[in-house]
Amino acid sequence: MKRITTALLILFLTTAQFSCSDNPADSSENEFYTKTIERIAENEFEEELIEKAETEYPPRDSVLAAVSPWQQELVPETEYWWYSRYEGVYLPFALTIDAIEYYESFIDSLAAEEQDDYYKTAELEYEAKVSFHDSFKIYEQGYTNPTPDQLLGSFEEVYVVEMTLGFRFECFVHCLLGASKSRVAVFNKEGNLLEIFHDGATPQIVA
Repeated sequence: MKRITTALLILFLTTAQFSCSDNPADSSENEFYTKTIERIAENEFEEELIEKAETEYPPRDSVLAAVSPWQQELVPETEYWWYSRYEGVYLPFALTIDAIEYYESFIDSLAAEEQDDYYKTAELEYEAKVSFHDSFKIYEQGYTNPTPDQLLGSFEEVYVVEMTLGFRFECFVHCLLGASKSRVAVFNKEGNLLEIFHDGATPQIVA
């Protein structure tokens, strides 16, 4: 299979001071900032399907329903993809190109910072791939052996774009955020979008 990919792996090593208390201790650690982005397609048609999947936005009302009342006014009129924040970092409601670029820029900004007084690491992994299915069924997430009542959709002769994102940000004892998100877009043989699945609030690890 021909793989048309865009892959980035950036490793920044710098010296930093970190502290467990209000009084910084003299110590040095390496800071790691990595990002890997991969889009797998066999041809131009499949590349276009990935682009369509990344630029399709959920209904704004569905985003507002997941957003805290005091944050609803922050949701833009267009290109809305996040629903909450933790330690100033947006959490994705939908995997769109804006979400991917946001986490890319977040890691780039950390890498560009000068020495700080605590230890940070951040990692981004994103993959989008296309496959054709004579028959395709999709179920609710989180079940190893889903039951028929957990079936979300059933399709015949479709292209499926599967998108997965993993993000981790840690600043020593001060904060920890780990989030994973997926999105599945189903297209007919002509490339028309039929349905998108797994948009919504994002499971996360925080500390």
